[in-house]
Amino acid sequence: MTAAGASFCTNDGWFQPITRREAAWLVVGSLAFALVFSYPILGDLAYLGPGVSGWITAGPVFSHLTRLPVNGDWDMFTDLRWVAYQTTTHFLQFPFWNPYKCGGMPMLGNPEAVVATPFLLLDMATGPIAGLYLQIILHMALGFAGGYVLARVMGLGAMAGLILASVFLSTSWLYLQLSMGNLTLSLPIAYWPWMLALFFVGINRRKIAPLAVGGIMLALTATEGNYTFVYAVIMIGVLSLMIALTQRSIWPVFAAIVLVVFGAAVGAIKLLPVADTLALYPRGGWAGPEADTLSMIPTFLFSRNQDLYREIPGLVLFACYGAYVSPAFALLAVCGLLTGRIKTLPWLVAAIVFLLLSRGNSGPYCALMLLRRLPLCGNIAFPTRFICAFVFAGGVIAAYGADFVCRSAERWGPRATGALLIIGLSDAWLVGPPNLRYLFHYTGPTVQHASQFRQFWSDDTQVMTEYNQANLGAVHCWGYGTYTPTTVVGYNQANYSGEYYLVGPGQVTQTEWTPNQLRYHVSATAPTELIVNQNYFPGWRVERGVGDLASRGGLLAVRLPAGSQDITLGFRPKHLAVAVTLTLLGLVATMLLWKKGY
Repeated sequence: MTAAGASFCTNDGWFQPITRREAAWLVVGSLAFALVFSYPILGDLAYLGPGVSGWITAGPVFSHLTRLPVNGDWDMFTDLRWVAYQTTTHFLQFPFWNPYKCGGMPMLGNPEAVVATPFLLLDMATGPIAGLYLQIILHMALGFAGGYVLARVMGLGAMAGLILASVFLSTSWLYLQLSMGNLTLSLPIAYWPWMLALFFVGINRRKIAPLAVGGIMLALTATEGNYTFVYAVIMIGVLSLMIALTQRSIWPVFAAIVLVVFGAAVGAIKLLPVADTLALYPRGGWAGPEADTLSMIPTFLFSRNQDLYREIPGLVLFACYGAYVSPAFALLAVCGLLTGRIKTLPWLVAAIVFLLLSRGNSGPYCALMLLRRLPLCGNIAFPTRFICAFVFAGGVIAAYGADFVCRSAERWGPRATGALLIIGLSDAWLVGPPNLRYLFHYTGPTVQHASQFRQFWSDDTQVMTEYNQANLGAVHCWGYGTYTPTTVVGYNQANYSGEYYLVGPGQVTQTEWTPNQLRYHVSATAPTELIVNQNYFPGWRVERGVGDLASRGGLLAVRLPAGSQDITLGFRPKHLAVAVTLTLLGLVATMLLWKKGY
């Protein structure tokens, strides 16, 4: 038996026995799934609450696609997306620094930012609004196709592949997260099945190249997300250990190490800047992870009331808990447990691990509190988000159950499994996707555009996108950076002194303003100090002129000698050269391994 329980060993392609015709149908089917399950984005929000009866007959509202969502954390992520788009297309700079948020902070080093991704090119080509909806659809299609491919790589039939993909992508968890705007948590899960499929190919073929490409998939969960990278590493670790034990071979563990090393190398372009930022300003403000009893899990998984604003005493917003699984799919998972034996054991253990993590702070030595002791994991505060990985593992077990039914009864087996697939998908569509109507729960304010960039204070922290689009920085902000101390002052506050000024004799004129680079002409009869109304952060440097960078009460400052000069300040993240080198080396090594067939 191979590591994944697969029955093929062909050498003419990684994803055999998938034929070209099957692959073509998979592309069409995946896009169809994504379009159908994202359709409620066009739903009329006149009716609030679960179900479809109050809005489905009203017809689609296509005007939704002409504006950005406004609900929950959406502003936090549309703001970051717009800044990245504006920096690359208007200023022709890579978004290293974000002057628009919290008085200025690193962009590449922000764990919530999505800039090191090929999908940034899509935004640049179509604009941030169209790019957003295209990315949602494409990620859903990518995840669905990956689920199917993973099942086929494990030697399962086509019907089992559809079951795995459907369980994974139809769970309400995805649509609850999207309804709140948690893009870095929801969209990168699309890479999980592809990463695992390549992992199993690497084990079965005893080749490094598939593992390296799987590392790229892992890296994308980091460059496009945050927690999803941690979830993926845990999944790979658990599966590799269990497969190694069942096969009595060290190769699966070695394969997992290779994949993770390549993932860390390719993802270094974000991982290193984020590590530097978090080391200087750890994310704070969390009271600590909660504890959830096992008796609550059935409600999260099987209650058909998965509405975003459902109220449960003692719990915060329901988006952090729901992960609906249709009983039709659950029935196949039970069948998989009863018939899968050794083949399903790694997935069963993975499901148990993620279930224990989703329980939260149940004791000082519980799974979650042990995980929080690891680097970059200390701020995990919503443990029930792990339940998505639990559902994913359960989907694989359901696929084994579907395959058993299809193979055991050649006549009625495929028909019974197909009926359960249709029932499960229909049921799931009625429960989870209607939450996508909440993308447009609110309407953002109209802000007059400023001719020159200025910092601005607003009492409302969740209108950053609108103010940033008006060329105003949001001093009072939301998301990562909220708890970072700042002395930046908005122009509408009493003690505002300007976006730049001298402390001492002389005159200063700003000759150029861009996100990553600032230029000034200074004339001073004595030594003076230039103050910029942005946060000081390691990585700022004097690129032209004579002066010493410093922090003056947390603001960016430059001590200047007497005289007249042009001075240019630029920002580059610390260890950027190392990060870019590691990423390029990882990509080049992957291409060489692929070309050589290793």
